[in-house]
This record gives sequence, structure tokens and C-alpha cells, in this order.
Amino acid sequence: MLSLGYELMTRRSELVALKNDDIEDLPDGTLRVLIQRSKAEQFGAGRIAFTSLATAKL
Repeated sequence: MLSLGYELMTRRSELVALKNDDIEDLPDGTLRVLIQRSKAEQFGAGRIAFTSLATAKL
């Protein structure tokens, strides 16, 4: 969890709000993460972030 939060640069509230449906395995072994809730997000559209291979393996 710490590696994921650090790499995605999320706040604690954003990290604990993640659901399984928000995380997608990509063919190259990395993860695509949809962060739907954010304090800084004004329009509620969310943002997409990607992880490194090392973090995805954890």
C-alpha cells in the first residue's frame, strides 16, 4: 500500500477509496489505476495513473 500510494502520489483518503474495479493489469505487467475521488479534483472526473513494474509485482 505504501509503495502504491508513493508512486501514484495520492493522499491517504484517495488510497483507501480505491476499489478492485479501479485497478487494471496491463499487458506489460504494470497497473493502470483510476483515482476517482480527489480533494483537488473540481469536476469529479478522476484521473488515471500508472505504476512501475516493480510496484505492480508487489
